[in-house]
Amino acid sequence: MGAIVIAEDDPDIRAMITQKLSRAGHQVTAAEDGAAAIVAVKRSVPDVVVLDMQMPGLSGLDVVRLIRADPATARVPVIMVTSHSQPQYIGESFNSGADDFLAKPFSPRELAARIEHLMNGSPDVDDDQLIGAPAPGSVPTPAPMPVPVPGVPPADRATPAPTADRTVPAPVAETVAAALVATEEAEAKVGRRRFFRLLTSDV
Repeated sequence: MGAIVIAEDDPDIRAMITQKLSRAGHQVTAAEDGAAAIVAVKRSVPDVVVLDMQMPGLSGLDVVRLIRADPATARVPVIMVTSHSQPQYIGESFNSGADDFLAKPFSPRELAARIEHLMNGSPDVDDDQLIGAPAPGSVPTPAPMPVPVPGVPPADRATPAPTADRTVPAPVAETVAAALVATEEAEAKVGRRRFFRLLTSDV
């Protein structure tokens, strides 16, 4: 099996994930925050890194950027995990350099499967080969042809229609933001309990 570095600031969840992956045959190095994760990765380059997105100090996003910036670790696969599954968090993960994204709560079996997939992934391809390369088996899509409209010059057809002002008043925006924060905090408390039950029940 492989060498795995896990960064998770919750000690109970960190210990449970470490135990499950160790039983599966992996050599696991557990880090309590992002700084400890960077030290572990640089000390001995692992096969896969698993990062919690939100940690004190260096976040998971900070850590994956540092991993990608170092030529010695730039190609190490990284899985980002978080209790937030909204599109913006997924986008931030991949934009920062993560190879996979896993939303909490998740099963240890699912995490182990993702790790195995990354360890046994396709061979490395130079970045220059990926730029502009079509997907395997894809058919190039021809550019759409302009449709002539009688009596309307082409320049006028290209002019977009004006859009209505949809600015949200500041008091309304502040109220919505406060409600979202309160909702996320409540979901985080419930999610942690559910996640820990899932970890302890999964064989």
